[in-house]
Amino acid sequence: YWLYRYVWYQWPIRRAGVVTTVSEKSKQELIRQLGVAPERIQVIPNFYSPVFDRLAGAAPTAEKPVLLQIGTGLN
Repeated sequence: YWLYRYVWYQWPIRRAGVVTTVSEKSKQELIRQLGVAPERIQVIPNFYSPVFDRLAGAAPTAEKPVLLQIGTGLN
């Protein structure tokens, strides 16, 4: 567990100039669990377009495919 935590969280965060997260809750978790200084964390909310409100009740079709994107960026 400690190796996983170090390789995936502590080492990259220590090397980063700024840490970004998608919510204030995620920011507070980083501060609490990893001791990251609050001034190093920037909250950048997920983009949301009002066009998705119109599609919320629509069933997926070939004209309106469903897209699920999950991933991480590794440099």
